[in-house]
Amino acid sequence: MALELQYYGQNFSLFGPDLALTGDPAIDNAALEAAGFNAGVLVKVGVSTLNPDEMALQIATDADAVAGTILGAIITIPGEFANTIGPSGSNRISVARAHFVGNVLGAKSFDQALLGAGAIAVGDPLYCGLTGLYTAAGTAPVAICSHVPTAIEPWLGVISLI
Repeated sequence: MALELQYYGQNFSLFGPDLALTGDPAIDNAALEAAGFNAGVLVKVGVSTLNPDEMALQIATDADAVAGTILGAIITIPGEFANTIGPSGSNRISVARAHFVGNVLGAKSFDQALLGAGAIAVGDPLYCGLTGLYTAAGTAPVAICSHVPTAIEPWLGVISLI
């Protein structure tokens, strides 16, 4: 899965994940994926006891959308973190923000309920779910749907409102 950007907005890369990393990409990439730090996932910045910088990217929720604290969506997939996590890396994850437009690729990147017939249509609002994934219901919209996932084209089109 990946977040394929059509319009970047801003590419922000100052924070690492809220996760204790070993410096070995082979171990860390699997840990990042398991913790939900996947492309297209919505994140916020928060205080961290796990990240040596003491500030880190954390998975966002609907409450963060209401509070206006969502930073943006992760661009890279865990395998692409290898060049930033190793011994000479920066421990940073690239985040798209500021009204980006893109396609979220892969089933892990959006709520499976969106795949249901009639669950959502182009132009409908998208919300932030409990694990930073786009959902069809919530309190404060974070995006507008520009493409509905189908079996043939299983990607979600997103016009960001954050």
